[in-house]
Amino acid sequence: MQANLKKILIEMQTQIHDLLLLAQEQHNSYNELTKKLNNDFLKIIKELRNPLDKEQAAFATQALEKHFQECNSLTDEFSKQSQKAFDDRFKKILENYQKIKDLS
Repeated sequence: MQANLKKILIEMQTQIHDLLLLAQEQHNSYNELTKKLNNDFLKIIKELRNPLDKEQAAFATQALEKHFQECNSLTDEFSKQSQKAFDDRFKKILENYQKIKDLS
């Protein structure tokens, strides 16, 4: 009975581990796509502003660039926080996995 329970617990830890990895990969992908979208949007806005006079276009572009730099910085910060949370959970999963394996 205990051997069966140990097998089940190990399998559960393995599945949790795999799900956590998948969630982290999706989160990172989302953040990268967010940054790419911000940068692409900025390029489009720059093109739309070309008909403005040079001074207006420069001011508008500078404001937009600052905004998108802030967005990208926030996205990077969220990624770092997410990675730390992932690392903490991953460490706990490995600790639990080892405890289960060590059950006698």
